[in-house]
Amino acid sequence: MEAATSYRKRIICLLLYIFAIFASIPFIWRVEVFLRAKHLLMVTVYLLIALFIAAMVLAILRSAIKLGVGSFAALAVYIALYGAVILTAKGFDKKVHFIEYGILAFLAHGTFKRRKVGAAVYLFSFTVVAFVGSLDELVQYYIPHRTFDIEDLLSNLLAGLLMFGFIFLTHFFCSQEKG
Repeated sequence: MEAATSYRKRIICLLLYIFAIFASIPFIWRVEVFLRAKHLLMVTVYLLIALFIAAMVLAILRSAIKLGVGSFAALAVYIALYGAVILTAKGFDKKVHFIEYGILAFLAHGTFKRRKVGAAVYLFSFTVVAFVGSLDELVQYYIPHRTFDIEDLLSNLLAGLLMFGFIFLTHFFCSQEKG
């Protein structure tokens, strides 16, 4: 019974996050214009990146008891490379897409990991990320002040793949240390 309740909570959290992605589409450009006018756009984006990377670091610190020094270092290097990909992405919007869809991938994986086994959880979760990312871009085609951008869609997909790589490596290293 407790597992079913936990699963329902995870589904609700995932659906609320997806709703937030779509609910923000019509007005997020106003936030951008406001932040740009106050010269705070890039400061805000870099703050979001720092918080995202900090959350990933906290995730491996939480697993540090189960990880050896080599595994911990490998995950730290992966996080650094992930951060470098975000920082070198052209345009602030691509950087935000990496954060937004990295979080979506994390939530999707966390939701389905108890229902799917092995590679199926990654495939199912990636399907959710790809569907939401594609629909996000498609909807923007019809919204004023928004456009469909294939590079945004690719950023969404790459963000999902990078987060799944992080999750896979974390689980792999934790299981290696156990057995």
